[in-house]
Amino acid sequence: MYTAVLVDDEYWALVALRRSLPWEAYGFHIIGEFMDPEEALEQICEQKPDVVFTDIRMPELSGIDLLRESRRRDIESAFIIISGYGEFIYAQEALQHGAFDYRLKPLQPEEGDEILSSLLKRFQKQKEYLRQMQAPSFPACGNENFQKLLEYVAKNFSDEIYLRDLADRFYLNETYCSVLFKKHTGKNFSDYINDLRIRKAQQLLETTAKSVEEIGKTTGFRDYYYFNKVFKKYSGLTPAQYRRQALGGGEA
Repeated sequence: MYTAVLVDDEYWALVALRRSLPWEAYGFHIIGEFMDPEEALEQICEQKPDVVFTDIRMPELSGIDLLRESRRRDIESAFIIISGYGEFIYAQEALQHGAFDYRLKPLQPEEGDEILSSLLKRFQKQKEYLRQMQAPSFPACGNENFQKLLEYVAKNFSDEIYLRDLADRFYLNETYCSVLFKKHTGKNFSDYINDLRIRKAQQLLETTAKSVEEIGKTTGFRDYYYFNKVFKKYSGLTPAQYRRQALGGGEA
């Protein structure tokens, strides 16, 4: 089964979206419905669903903001952006940020079949490509380009950096690049980048008087709370606790 998350700040719009698409017929399972886009973002980052259906106009975060922030956090979920008629002008911006599709409210039954069928084909192609890539040995040129990619990442991990852009820059297929990360580093791309960022953050916490927020931004985390969350996941401590411990002040 493929997983889906639905996001809309209007309750009845969520109900309509859940009821109007033949989810199970195409092998999709809804794992979350959210009216709060910020809550949705945290769950998307945690659960990494295969697809996100989101309204475009919501308080705090728009559907495009949700897409952009998910990509910044290296979440590769497919995004279906849904909007009212007067907001269709946002279609180009949504697609530029990597949305899989952009549709008007309300979704018609035939549109539901079309969207889910297209998603299913995309996911099946990705799986087949991964299977083929894992079966043969990796071409030498691919390995050489990947080593150059790793060198680039080592110097630029604090910038906004996406697997898709790296793959393009070093002439690698994105899915193939993902396989190479797992093969050569033992980590997926997101974990590899976060590991580099947290190690640098630890160094700065130990050797500078910069604030936690400043260190987070310096190492590539634009969001203070997300930095704290990721740091604790990797270190077992918050940045402030880590600094106190590193400086001999204990954990309190």
